[in-house]
Order: sequence, then C-alpha cells, then structure tokens
Amino acid sequence: MAFSPRTIEAIAFLNGIKPTDGYSIGIYQESATKNRKVSLRRRNVLLHDETGFNELVWDTKSGGVVGIQVSLEEQNRGMGLMLVESDGTVCIKQRVVNVVLHEPSKTPDRLKKMKKAQNPQNQTLSDEDSAKLLQYGIYAIGGLIALQIFSSILPILLVIMIPALTYASTTLPPDESFDAKKEIKRVLRGVHLNDDNPNKPKGWFEETVARVTASVTTELSTTVAGYEVEFTNFAPFATYVRVHVIAAKCECHWVGAFGKWWFLRQVSVAPPPSG
Repeated sequence: MAFSPRTIEAIAFLNGIKPTDGYSIGIYQESATKNRKVSLRRRNVLLHDETGFNELVWDTKSGGVVGIQVSLEEQNRGMGLMLVESDGTVCIKQRVVNVVLHEPSKTPDRLKKMKKAQNPQNQTLSDEDSAKLLQYGIYAIGGLIALQIFSSILPILLVIMIPALTYASTTLPPDESFDAKKEIKRVLRGVHLNDDNPNKPKGWFEETVARVTASVTTELSTTVAGYEVEFTNFAPFATYVRVHVIAAKCECHWVGAFGKWWFLRQVSVAPPPSG
C-alpha cells in the first residue's frame, strides 16, 4: 500500500517540528473487510486504537495532524480524530474534527514556514546573538591564555612566595604586642596620611597641636566610653585587628605581619540605636 501524498506531508511535518520524537506511519489491515488502514506511532507506540485511518492529514486550519475516518473527496472534506497538536505534542484528549482535504502540492510554503517557526535552532543567528557568541568566544580564548600564562609563572611565584611565607611565619607579631591606645593616637595624629593630604599636620606647631589633640581625644574616648578590640588570626602568617572607638564613632583596622602592625584604614560607623 502506497501512502497518500497528504499522509506523507503529515509525517514530514511531524518529523520536521519534532525530529527526536520518532513519529512514524504504518499499515493496519482490518480483519473483517481486509481493507488496509494507516496508523500513527510515536517512538513505536500506537497513538490510537487499532481501527486505523484512511490517511493522515495536516489540518490547514488547526495546524495539527488528523487521522481521517470519513473522506468526502468530491467535496474535498473529511472527518477524523485530532492525534497531534500544532506544536507536535500528542493530544491528551483526542477529538473529532472536520478538515479540508487540501492538495499537498499547494502547501510547501506553509510547511517550510511551520518547520522554521517550530525549529528556532535552524534559523540563522541575529546580529546581536552573533555578537554575544563572538564575545563569549573571546572570553574563552582570553581565559585559556591567562591560564597558560599563570601555569608558566606558577613556579616563579612559588619560589618567591615560599620564602616570603616562611619569613612571615617567623616574624608574626604576638597579639599582646598590639597597643590599641598607642595605635589610635598615631591615627588621630595623622601619622599614616600622605604628605600631600590636606589633613596631615604641617610644621612643628600643627604637629604639636595634633599630638595634644590626639592624646586628649584618645584618653577621653577610651576611658569614658571604652573601645572594642577584635583579633582575627590568619596564623601563622598574619593577624587582622579591628578597633571600634565608640566615642569617636569610628573603626580602625590594622594587619600584623613581618614584625610590625600595619595600619589599613579608618572608617566612620553609625552609633548603635538607643533603647
């Protein structure tokens, strides 16, 4: 039995929009009348009962595939069961529909457009997508180059880092050596400021005023309201220190390494909410 052109068109449509679903057609012979019928399978599973159909038609109205049970060729009309929806999914509830028995030769454009709409992977990339793809490719190439450079200099880094870490572990200052009051005074005096900083005292007079002001402020801040000191050890290489000066509404940060306490920064903090 040769399949009708409409049946061939219907299976081509299904395999076009769902190429991995394994749609196929077969022949079923009625035991009583010996008439041969067409069947539709998905991954070798029959999608209907064993009655079979005269042919399969890709419905021009709904876009789905219908199994034709009654054909009125003189009127170019037929009636049958909707088996597959327009998106290629199997009908959960099959329903009886009336269809136009069109000539397949008049529908190649419709088939081409539907396959393209249902298979965006077959479409050409837009300029924006191409630009993104090119950008990702550049990132990937750059990452590989960076990885290659890093792998080539890794031995040199190890040669430098191992002695440095060894020296850091032997010169780590103990927590007891950190004098919070002394370090706070140095910060308030502007010792750590760059020479071009407008807040850094200039000359003997400004330095003297800054020294006295820092001493008074430190004593009042630490004596009246107190301060909080928090140590975070990255033993055996370094120690991170955070000092919260409550009255001055600021925090100061240091790191202890290589036998010295190195000032990092001073930040203002909001006072805790009252009550």
